[in-house]
Amino acid sequence: MIITDGGKQAVFNTVFALAGPGDEVIVPAPYWVSYSEQVKAVGATAVIVQTRAEDDFKLSPQALRDAITDRTRLLIFNTPSNPTGSVYTSEEVGALAEVLVEHQVPVLSDEVYEDLVYGVPFTSIASFGPELYDLTVICTAVSKSYAMT
Repeated sequence: MIITDGGKQAVFNTVFALAGPGDEVIVPAPYWVSYSEQVKAVGATAVIVQTRAEDDFKLSPQALRDAITDRTRLLIFNTPSNPTGSVYTSEEVGALAEVLVEHQVPVLSDEVYEDLVYGVPFTSIASFGPELYDLTVICTAVSKSYAMT
């Protein structure tokens, strides 16, 4: 566990530790504005994977698989999503988890909104077995859940 000055610092520290010049970081879009800028700040390339309204702005396992290259160092995953509000079901998270394990791609799971879920239970991607747990960095904060922004 590492305590930072805030959620944004935790995300940046993770990107900084896992990616650098010549590396790629997969970022599903739409996304929180800081993700791509933090990737650029470390000299890596943000691979933006567009999602569609008709899919509730969720990354599909096939789109994830298609985005992975030998330069992929990280997926930034956010559920509930900022800015769309989309919440992945447990089955959807599990399907993405399978791709990550298959390709041994680490994931930064931005779980800052985990307590602000209504109608669909929150599922952490780290909960899909020990192999994925070892590939996951969870970033969270007290700012949203405790109104401490």
